[in-house]
Amino acid sequence: MYKAPLALVIDDAPELRMVLRSLFKHLGLDVVTARDGETGLALAQERRPDIVCLDLMLPVLCGLEVCERLKQSPTTSDVPVLIVSARPFPQDRAEARKAGADAYLIKPVNRKEFSVQVRSLLWRGQMRIGA
Repeated sequence: MYKAPLALVIDDAPELRMVLRSLFKHLGLDVVTARDGETGLALAQERRPDIVCLDLMLPVLCGLEVCERLKQSPTTSDVPVLIVSARPFPQDRAEARKAGADAYLIKPVNRKEFSVQVRSLLWRGQMRIGA
């Protein structure tokens, strides 16, 4: 029986969570959401999503801390992390990469770029799992 991949969206803006949920659903993924870093981290450990979509500026735990913890945990270390942030600066991208992010997109999200990035990350994730 086919089980759709699961995306975890962690963002404090309800409107953006809705938009990202819709984009993931359009790609055929199931979606769970969290509005802060601590809740998102707990959900990731509990549900072990196939991809995490994460904002940098979050309440409770910042996105960089969440990303680092995801990548350090044996449960989620191989889960691709896509940062979606309003911060367009090269320094922010570099810090996200250092924290373990697999990709970085700038808000507002371009639907086509988002789709390409998500499919690529899911494909790479499957290749790591199947290796």
